Amino acid sequence: MKNPLWLSAAVCLFALFATAQENALTKSQLYKTKFNDYTFLELKKTEANVEKLTKLIEFPLSIREGKGGIGEGWVRYKFDGGLVVGFIDTQSQEYTIGLDYIKANAITLDGVTVKVGESVEALSKVYTTVQLEDKTWAIKFVIDEEYCCPVLVKFNPETDVVTEITYKVNGEKRYSF
Repeated sequence: MKNPLWLSAAVCLFALFATAQENALTKSQLYKTKFNDYTFLELKKTEANVEKLTKLIEFPLSIREGKGGIGEGWVRYKFDGGLVVGFIDTQSQEYTIGLDYIKANAITLDGVTVKVGESVEALSKVYTTVQLEDKTWAIKFVIDEEYCCPVLVKFNPETDVVTEITYKVNGEKRYSF
């Protein structure tokens, strides 16, 4: 029996959209996610206070500050071990200081840890991989289906080796260390 053309087209479209799927995280899962050895919630609770960060992690290797947007100030702390944590101060009434950037060498999600320079296989067995707009490959997590703040575990598709782990509000690139 011959397959109708529309059925073949439907199967191809399903395959295309199935591979473009993102992985959803609840806020509770995000708060428990570890970047290097620190949960998202632990980092968030420091509220950009260098004394709290020093108590939690250590004194930063470097600190960068700047202004951007309308009255927005930002600060980035770089720590030994490759951890970079960034905050933004919007000076609005909704919130004042928010955690808006994390770059880490390891991520632990639901008890599974992967590190930069190691295989992504432990996560890619469980979560969907996607090709990003910049043509790189990643496991992309979106928080409660809000597309503003993805957690990205980028990897080389030829070797399956993790190349970068980040959390970014609105994909901001305010600086580089």
